[in-house]
Amino acid sequence: MSTADTTAGEILSCLPDRCDVVTLDSLTGDHSHTTKVDTIEQVSEIARLLKTGYLHAQAEHYSVELHKVRSVTPREVSESSMTSKAPLLVEWTTHEEVPVRVQPAPKLVRFAADKTYWLVGLTGGLGLSICRWMVDRGAKYIVMTSRNSKIEPSWLDEVEALGATVHVFTNDITDRTAVQNAYQTICATMPPIAGVAQGAMVLQDMMFADMDLDAVERVMNPKVNGSIYLDEIFHDSPLDFFIFFSSVAAISGNKGQSIYGAANTSMHALAAQRRQRGFAG
Repeated sequence: MSTADTTAGEILSCLPDRCDVVTLDSLTGDHSHTTKVDTIEQVSEIARLLKTGYLHAQAEHYSVELHKVRSVTPREVSESSMTSKAPLLVEWTTHEEVPVRVQPAPKLVRFAADKTYWLVGLTGGLGLSICRWMVDRGAKYIVMTSRNSKIEPSWLDEVEALGATVHVFTNDITDRTAVQNAYQTICATMPPIAGVAQGAMVLQDMMFADMDLDAVERVMNPKVNGSIYLDEIFHDSPLDFFIFFSSVAAISGNKGQSIYGAANTSMHALAAQRRQRGFAG
């Protein structure tokens, strides 16, 4: 047995039973995996999903006439396209095993054509790529804000030629009043906001011992304060998604970016808080 195998075995022996072990074979295999719901954390997650669905139904004022609900089996769902928009009740106890065709996630993702999506701090190459990807999947209204929002007019013309409305304007995510004003502007001029992506960041390579307070605040503010200001606005809003763009530096660390790693860890904590409240994060 190699040293790596020995180390992995020692780590595995220390983990609690409720942990899922992911190996190279499980990541690259051609079979799906399911986990039994046998921990408090998993039960809480199911409760959170149910609560989120209920809040969405309330927000959309969705009601169902029970006499029009059709009962179907899981096998019927998996073996048909189920294009009907009529409400269905799935009888999960009818089959123990159901064949399912797994499709790549990009083929299943669709965005609402009558909602707005706000991309914060994402006007660079990554943001442009995300915006175009969303438009290709049905998004019609997108707002892109950052402190340096310089986007080529030719790119905007290309995206808007696809039928999308993309508004780009300068906004400082570290200024609470500015963020609230941007939100009010979006609400007054565009459809309701259904999703937020927070990608604001400042990188400053510097050893921790050499950092002063100003350098710490420059790196921390966009991710920490900016995320807090957005959470204040959407504290109890049933969004489709609220994505915080973090970094592997929050887990693995980087000797020249310790403050950046800490800022990303703060985003992780805020996302966890939102999920505990039953909202997207």
